Amino acid sequence: MLQKNLELQQQEECYYREGLTQKEMYQFQVNMDGFKGEAEVYQLLVKYGNANWIYLHDIWINTGGTTQLDLVVLTGSGVYIIDAKNYATEYVHQNQQAFANGKLLSKSIFIQLERSMEKVNLLFNNLRYNGEIQGKIVFVNPEGLIRLDEPASEVGMNRAEFIHWIKGIARDEQNLPLANILPIALKERILNEFQIENPYPPVPKSMKEINQMKRGIKCAKCHSFDITLTMYKVICNQCGHHEVKKKSVVRTLCEYGLIRYREPLTVSECEVFLDGQVSKKYIARTLSKYFGKMNSGRYATYANKNSSFDYAFENVEFPFKNSKAK
Repeated sequence: MLQKNLELQQQEECYYREGLTQKEMYQFQVNMDGFKGEAEVYQLLVKYGNANWIYLHDIWINTGGTTQLDLVVLTGSGVYIIDAKNYATEYVHQNQQAFANGKLLSKSIFIQLERSMEKVNLLFNNLRYNGEIQGKIVFVNPEGLIRLDEPASEVGMNRAEFIHWIKGIARDEQNLPLANILPIALKERILNEFQIENPYPPVPKSMKEINQMKRGIKCAKCHSFDITLTMYKVICNQCGHHEVKKKSVVRTLCEYGLIRYREPLTVSECEVFLDGQVSKKYIARTLSKYFGKMNSGRYATYANKNSSFDYAFENVEFPFKNSKAK
């Protein structure tokens, strides 16, 4: 399963709490559509590719300049850089110019990929890698009408063409010599030697912006704020979903951490965000156990996970059983 990047995670939490401006709402929809396209492409790779392939998703690299890579596919014989596009419109590329529904676009995704591939090729030259290296653009949305001239059509492909292309690589790989660096070792070297942090991280929302958002615990399933909170459970009055109270609180604290990205958490701020649904004592105990105390005293702060609950606590269980915490 692919993980949403930090910007999209933060936007999603602000969206559910009605905390996005009109401009931010548009960008959230664009980013969400992009992620869905990447997830679809990844699923196709897993379905039709070979089991030994390794994937890197949404990474930033620096090799004589920075660039972002949507999907990197590491096979035994080659490396494939995949740029997923989830366009549901008419997209035309002709004579190095791009048009969406007849409107000339200021940037060409093919020129952008070409520039990214310059940095990618430099990376693998530095590694002295001898496998094949290709960059492809995949128009995964079946509702999109894609028209490409001959140079662009060598790089871009629709969903059906992409499936055929994957099958061909998987089939041909059986007869090709292995590259001089195996996929698992190649992954480690890329991440350790060339990966950098996203140079455009999310911006923490101000307390003024947060005070205008919806507060409290929301349903993990339907995202409704219409809930009933008991001693040990949270029950959604809209869809009937039940969740362990402690899990709901930890999840909500993760949501607050994303909105306040990289800012340390405090009990008083978290109490306000939880809309007084649980006590300060309960919050302090939960922060200490699941987030970790950064310093003690009257102004104690706790570590911010900077991630949604699904990723930060993916392997943590919150069983339905009585708890002494109140």
